[in-house]
Amino acid sequence: MSTTNRISYLYNEKVALSGIIFFFTLILFILSLIQFSPPNPSPEDAPKDEFSARRAWKHLEFIAKDPHPSGSKRQQEVYEYLIETLTSFGLKPETQSSSEHMLNNALLKNILARINGENPDGAIILIAHYDSATHAPGATDDGSGVVSLLEVTRALQISGPYKNDIILLLTDAEEDGLIGASTFVKKHPWFKDVAFAINLEMATTTPVFIMGISPDNGWIIKQYARSTTRPFASSILYDVHSYLGYGDDLMPFLGANIPGIGLSTVHVFPEYHTKDDKLANADIRSIQHLGEQTLAFAKHLAQIELADTKEKNRVNFNLWGPVFIHYPQSLVIPMTLITTLLLLAFLIYGFIKRKLRFRFVVFCALLFFLGLFFISLLISRLSEMMTLIIPGENFASYSPHIKNDQFFIFVFVLLAISLTLSLLAYFMKRTDYENILAAVMAVWLICLWISSIILPDSSHIFTWPLLFFIVFVFLDELLHDYVKKRNMGPYVSYILRLAAVLPSLLLIVPLLYLFYLGTALEFVSLICAFTFLLTLLYLPLIKEMLSGKIRRILFVAISLTVLYFAGNMIYFYYFA
Repeated sequence: MSTTNRISYLYNEKVALSGIIFFFTLILFILSLIQFSPPNPSPEDAPKDEFSARRAWKHLEFIAKDPHPSGSKRQQEVYEYLIETLTSFGLKPETQSSSEHMLNNALLKNILARINGENPDGAIILIAHYDSATHAPGATDDGSGVVSLLEVTRALQISGPYKNDIILLLTDAEEDGLIGASTFVKKHPWFKDVAFAINLEMATTTPVFIMGISPDNGWIIKQYARSTTRPFASSILYDVHSYLGYGDDLMPFLGANIPGIGLSTVHVFPEYHTKDDKLANADIRSIQHLGEQTLAFAKHLAQIELADTKEKNRVNFNLWGPVFIHYPQSLVIPMTLITTLLLLAFLIYGFIKRKLRFRFVVFCALLFFLGLFFISLLISRLSEMMTLIIPGENFASYSPHIKNDQFFIFVFVLLAISLTLSLLAYFMKRTDYENILAAVMAVWLICLWISSIILPDSSHIFTWPLLFFIVFVFLDELLHDYVKKRNMGPYVSYILRLAAVLPSLLLIVPLLYLFYLGTALEFVSLICAFTFLLTLLYLPLIKEMLSGKIRRILFVAISLTVLYFAGNMIYFYYFA
């Protein structure tokens, strides 16, 4: 091929459009991450019945001066400060002591206060722990939760009266095994009144999500969505949180069959439980989001009936930013069946039009599954190699993160994308595009059925991307001849292809980012597995870019990622 023909090939209309849409999706990728910026803090002179992180921050400046583990002299100072602050709100704080749990020769001391309702059928309890880890000033864990609860309590006291009682519980000895919360559940007379629990944990860097929730949570999700202005939640996070076994003060309440939620950020940051958990590393914006959600939800619950708070689970997720979607878990299987029928219709249409060949579809699907397994295994092994070679001081003591691990995550994800595109380019050279497309959808459908049966609360991550993909790709195929007759060019086709990919970008990219924040390299193989599946859905947008000499770019991308990884390993092994 002459130089002129090569240039003509590279810059023909379809390749140019593919490139434009590819970069447009990169912009959407960036936008999908921007949503994780917490809201700006309200000023100190904000209305008294609203939450102000600036007012809450003043309490944090005192509480997070120094480490204050249970039983320490510094914790006694924090205890006295909290009692004094609650009294200044017009409340009558009480102390629950226990001689059964002596910590540093001091009694365990929970702090309680109560706002009485006018016609209660139960009480809402708001919980945060005021002890810190042994060497941590506790600016985030759980100083941010405590000061948020102080500001929420102040605003609630002003905004009353309420129908239901509101109990404030600042627990002691959470870091020693949830002792304070367990002691309240087992021994305090107020526990018999508790109808709903809200626990506040560390808050830094990201918006606040529901990180823990009781079973049969449909009622909870509906009330949460109605009451909060910036709801952030994802039912897949509950499965991950449960799998990782994180514990907090909500657990004793759930164990006693009390419904409730735990509000927290996803990011288990490297300074967690260390001397660097100080004011400089706390995020006032996350405190604002934590306080806003807690105040709005508590006000709402304080005014409604709490007699029947259990309902079958609801699948829930954010589509983008505050766009919060939730629906009954009972719809999971019907939606999976609808998606299956649509795919069958596409396959039947393809076989009737003789665009599909069964053996090629099956062959491609099998190789995609092998590719998914290979990439997951490869990334897992590379991650293990890295953790063995990198010096121990690079690892955080209580966090899954290591220094600059975002670069390693980037390399692993780039490697997964490059290998996936190479596999697609291999198929594009050997079979028709329609066969590969059908195989991609078949792989996704199998993943959808597995998730719908085993983890129905997480099934949305496969349902909506695949459903939109099938619908718009099918439309693209059906309209192909019509568009060609009308000489409308490739624009209609590319708009439909872009619409097919949009839901997967808006759902999966934020999920991968959350996985990174919460688990870092622990779930890197899962992150790359989802990257593989997401890249497969790009096929309609980039099919023209996967042929000819452009395949060489993929070889270069794979080579660069491998060299980058190898270079870092050599550096850490010999020079770090």
